[in-house]
This record gives sequence, C-alpha cells and structure tokens, in this order.
Amino acid sequence: MAETVVLLAPYLAAASAGISAVSSIMGGFQQGDAAEAQAASDRRNAEQSRVNAGVALNASEAEAQRSQQQTRRRAASAANQMGASGIDVSFGSPLDVLADISAEGALDTQIQRWKGTNSARGYLDQGQQYDQQAAASQDKAGDYITGGFIGAGTSLLGGAARYGSMQMRMGSTYGQTGSGMGLG
Repeated sequence: MAETVVLLAPYLAAASAGISAVSSIMGGFQQGDAAEAQAASDRRNAEQSRVNAGVALNASEAEAQRSQQQTRRRAASAANQMGASGIDVSFGSPLDVLADISAEGALDTQIQRWKGTNSARGYLDQGQQYDQQAAASQDKAGDYITGGFIGAGTSLLGGAARYGSMQMRMGSTYGQTGSGMGLG
C-alpha cells in the first residue's frame, strides 16, 4: 500500500498543480469581474456627480431669479411708499435708498450664482475623481486576469518540476522500470 502511494505521488503532485492552476485562473477572473463592477459603479457615480452639478447650477440660478424678483418688489414698494408720502424719488436721499436696495439685491443675486457655481465645481471635481477611479479599476481588472494566468503558469511549472523530481527519485530508488506495477 505504501509503495502504491509513493508511486502515485508524482501524479498527485501534477494533479494538484493542475487544480491550483485552474483555481488561480478562476481567482483572476473573479477579481477582474469585481474590479470591472467597481469601475462601472465609479462611472455611474461620476455621471451622477455631473448631474448634481447641473442641478446645483439650476437651483442657484432659480434662487438668483427669485432674489432679483424680490429686489424689484422691494424697490417698487419703497418707491410707492415714498411717492405716497409726497417724496420725489428721482433725486436725493430717496434715490440713494432705492440704489441701496438695488445694489443689495444685485449682491444677493451674485452670491446665489457664486454658491451654485462653487457647488457645481465640487460635483464636477468629484465626478472627475470617480472617472479616475473607474479607469484605475478597469486597469486592475486586466491586471488581475493576467495575474491569474501567471499564477497558473507558476503552479504548472512548479508541479512539473515536482513531478520530474519525484520521477527521478523513484527511478533511482526503484530502478528504471519502476516497481513492476507499470507506473514508473
């Protein structure tokens, strides 16, 4: 029995190397698939960031428009109140008050637009980072698959070396013809 196990050892080593090679290739494909899935997720996140940038710009423009309308209403209301009091709004202090209201409103409008632009830049930067991550993940996918094949080759070469070494030892131990079982 022990002699049979010894005689089968080279074949078991070769089989083990084959199984290890297949496992390495499958592992490489699994890691590659995971990296490709991550790349796809990063691309979706990048696109969502670009959408969010557009939403931020649209929201800030809507807020800027609202601010402009509010400023026009405030200026018109102030002018109406001054006119109802008999004040001439075309010169002097009343005109300065209306100019201040308009300037304050213009500043509010610009602040709203600046906030939107700043927010959009942040989203676009984030989108660019996601694009870079997607590219890196895509590169890793190919690297993992290649690594799986390299690992398989290494396993097969190592198994072949173990097989040859065992065959050589068995040849010197049992003679060139083996043990008479026809396995040598």
